[in-house]
This record gives sequence, C-alpha cells and structure tokens, in this order.
Amino acid sequence: MARFDSTEQIGVHAVGGLVNAKFDWIFREQPIADMGIDAHLERVDEGTPTGKLIGVQIKTGASHFHDTGDGLVYYGSLTHLDYWLNHRLPVLLVAHLPKTGETYRVHVESSAIEKTAKQWKIKIPKANVLGTAELLGVSQV
Repeated sequence: MARFDSTEQIGVHAVGGLVNAKFDWIFREQPIADMGIDAHLERVDEGTPTGKLIGVQIKTGASHFHDTGDGLVYYGSLTHLDYWLNHRLPVLLVAHLPKTGETYRVHVESSAIEKTAKQWKIKIPKANVLGTAELLGVSQV
C-alpha cells in the first residue's frame, strides 16, 4: 500500500486554480484537521473582498461517485451531512475528476438531499460545471 497519495491535493489545487482564474475570488485552503470543509471561497467584487464566504468540500476522483450519465451521485455519512447543513456558511460539494479535468459543484441544502437506510445522497448535475460565478448555485453570496 502506498504511503502517500496526492489525489486529494490535486483536487484542492485544481479547484483553487479555477476559483482564482475564473472568478477572481479568494481561495483559502483549510490546512488544519477539519470535519469536512477543505477551503473557503471569498467573493471579490471589482477587486474588493466582500467578507462573503462559502465553505467548500472537495472530493477528487471518480471513486467517490456513482456516474448516472447526467450527474454524479455522492453518498455520505450522516455526521458530515449534519455538519454541512448546520454550518454558518453555505457549503458547496465539489467533484473534481482529474482524468478528464472536469469539475462540478452542488450546494448542499436539505432540498437536494435524499436519505438512504444508513447514509444520504446528493446528485451533482453535470450541467453544474464549476467555472462562472453565476453557476456557483449559492444565493446567499
């Protein structure tokens, strides 16, 4: 078994690069132990930081998802769901697929969640490409 796997860092860096290049927003990786927030995004309007933040959880690689053709389904623990739904910031779940370079997002909110017997699931539509501020899908920011 490998002692090091760069997969997760590849996703964090890819999303950070997209946020900087496409949005011109601030990307702050959370380098300390966390409960499920990999980074914060801060909205910037005309070069001025606004103090409006979004929490981001980045999942890297196809192994985290079930591909339905038009979307990616993520299954998660109830502990993470509770944390994300009760977080002070809106939370985006971001899927980065390094083999294709595709990056998708979904706002984690109650209406998007389906509970299963022991977990929950959320569908990330492939139409939700991370690339423009209008497509962040979080109205509070």
